[in-house]
Amino acid sequence: MLISQKLYNDLFYMGISKEEFNQVKDVVFEDNRRTVGAGSMCAIQFCVMSLLMSLRASAYNACRLVFIVSLILSIAIFITSQTIARKNKRVIKLLVATFSFMVLMAGIAIAYFQPDVRTATMIAFTIIVPTLVIKNTFTDCVMETIAIIVYAILCRNVIEPEIYSWGFTNLIIFAIAGILMSHIISKERCAGFVYAESKKELANIQMKYAYYDQLTELKNRRAFEEDLQKIEAQQVDFSLAMLDLNGLKQANDTLGHDAGDELIVAAAQCLKKAFEGNEYIYRFGGDEFCVIHIGTAGEAAESLNILDELTTSWKGNLVNGFTISHGVASRNGHKDISTIIKLADEKMYESKRNYYKRCV
Repeated sequence: MLISQKLYNDLFYMGISKEEFNQVKDVVFEDNRRTVGAGSMCAIQFCVMSLLMSLRASAYNACRLVFIVSLILSIAIFITSQTIARKNKRVIKLLVATFSFMVLMAGIAIAYFQPDVRTATMIAFTIIVPTLVIKNTFTDCVMETIAIIVYAILCRNVIEPEIYSWGFTNLIIFAIAGILMSHIISKERCAGFVYAESKKELANIQMKYAYYDQLTELKNRRAFEEDLQKIEAQQVDFSLAMLDLNGLKQANDTLGHDAGDELIVAAAQCLKKAFEGNEYIYRFGGDEFCVIHIGTAGEAAESLNILDELTTSWKGNLVNGFTISHGVASRNGHKDISTIIKLADEKMYESKRNYYKRCV
């Protein structure tokens, strides 16, 4: 939490919001866990193979069976966790913890049955192994502490004082080093990734909002002008619809700006449904919208009829039902784009005047 808060404080002054940061943070932390986890599995395999080679010595006959059983259980738990995690992600935490604990118990078993100097080194590596699978540094630290306590109790009862003193000192050094390394690596790695990805995401967001309206997520006037130039260059038939949301000022004055925002968002949603599949829908600001329809004015008029049905039947939390004044002009017969926009505007304002006449 402290890492996340520090990163957010740094990025806040660059313009990133809390919601945007959380979206980036969660994805990056998850990617980081997977990346570290993949490398950790290779390290685990190496450590387990080293332990198995050591266990071939006759001196470890007493603990061989316990270690093998623990190893088999660990593998079974790990494989099971991969299957169950796809169906129930909550179970994975318990299974990962159990898997790590079984690996620890294998080392503890070795220490219990064969207490000598070599065991201290082996148990130290066995304790470090679970910390390599960086899922949650706090959980790792707790498990390491428990393992050290259990090992200390066992060693105190079965190991000669001289060997216990030497072996336990090494164990503490290795275990603490493992805890610190896993925590530092995880923290710095995640912090670096989150910071870098947040800056990248912030740049993408800033680029997006240069062409999109933040409230409705429709394209803005700047995008409209660029799209219109591209469409004009393609020499295709298109129709232009200019739209104006009725009653927005009244909603803001009487019900508050939350009601006004609700109307604006509702208008955008209705436009998307009425002109389904059309990527040329814009909000110019305030109560003004625009749609470029690749096709005839008649086709655009059909979509506007659908829009009228959607808006009048719409029900919101603060306002129920609204209307949108609109006017359409087509490219057919008009070479000048400004003329098409002017005609659509004139028809829209005529529709607006008729709306106010009906309200009187």
